[in-house]
Amino acid sequence: VEVADILTKLKQRNKHYRLYVILDCWSAHITKKLPELLNGQAIELVYLPTNASWMNDAMQNVLIKV
Repeated sequence: VEVADILTKLKQRNKHYRLYVILDCWSAHITKKLPELLNGQAIELVYLPTNASWMNDAMQNVLIKV
């Protein structure tokens, strides 16, 4: 639920944009309740493949450049 609260606050600060949130497969990120809690908020959850832990580092490198 903490993840949903954080994403809801992020959406409130960016009301005019559709948000794409990239998540790893940590159990807190893949609960069935999360999509239900975010329903209708224009937040798209994109999950990294379970065998792609290296993408966490790759995404951080991309975000540093943004």
